[in-house]
Amino acid sequence: MEKRRFPRAVIYTTAAMLASYFLMTMPVFAQEISDELKKGLGTLWDRYWFYLAIFIAFGVLTGLLAFIVLFTRLARHATNPQERSRIIHEMMAVAIITAALGSINLIVALYLSIFN
Repeated sequence: MEKRRFPRAVIYTTAAMLASYFLMTMPVFAQEISDELKKGLGTLWDRYWFYLAIFIAFGVLTGLLAFIVLFTRLARHATNPQERSRIIHEMMAVAIITAALGSINLIVALYLSIFN
């Protein structure tokens, strides 16, 4: 029996998530947050929220399109269990990434509400 190796993409994704978690929580543990930082983050959010929303919408719609394509491929390979298993794994990855991308707006809003 062949032993499956852990995919590199999972390792890279986990590393990116941990790095962003630690970078995002550092200001939370600070004792004092300067007024310039509050003003700068507020200005950044006011100026670029539209572009961030467009990027998120494009990513979510692309994820939905990929999910539809994978669903049709799953139906096409109804008799091949190995191919179905691979497609189901891809569908789970697309679903998780699409859900994470859709929640970015909520995460950013919660993060910026700390400074208000």
